Amino acid sequence: MFIRFGNRLHPRRKNANDAKSQTPATMKIGETVEMGDWEVTLNSFTFEDSVTQGMLRFSPDEGHKMGIADVTVKNNGTSVNTFLPAFSFGDDDVSVSLVYDGKYEFQFTNYLGLSGQLHMESFNPLSSKTGTIYFEVSEEVATSDKPLVLKFKYKRDEYLYNIR
Repeated sequence: MFIRFGNRLHPRRKNANDAKSQTPATMKIGETVEMGDWEVTLNSFTFEDSVTQGMLRFSPDEGHKMGIADVTVKNNGTSVNTFLPAFSFGDDDVSVSLVYDGKYEFQFTNYLGLSGQLHMESFNPLSSKTGTIYFEVSEEVATSDKPLVLKFKYKRDEYLYNIR
């Protein structure tokens, strides 16, 4: 069961036994969801052949595309916290993946030297930032009409943004 306040979805369980049977929250691009202390909005999702920043050009391997999620994140917690940490020491961390055709799951890609990426980003309380999360996917994923979902996970809950 979910309670909707404006564009925000708040997961709510009836009791502890519902944890296994809970359906993931499904959102549209532009909607905001709260995950613990985090407030997350997927602003857009595009595919590109490469990204140029200053004099640097970042490209995926041949036959692949860059899936680019433009995301706004806010830390509503009372202390500093890290979004998409490299190492997770519990289920209080947020993770993200791109799911193609309901079965192929891609982890985000870290392009060293490319600024604006949100992984390993520290946020002070009540601060927010808009940035990117990159995924390297095959040409098939980028051009297909099969379902594509950006999946955030926090604790045992999943939050799915339908891209197509």
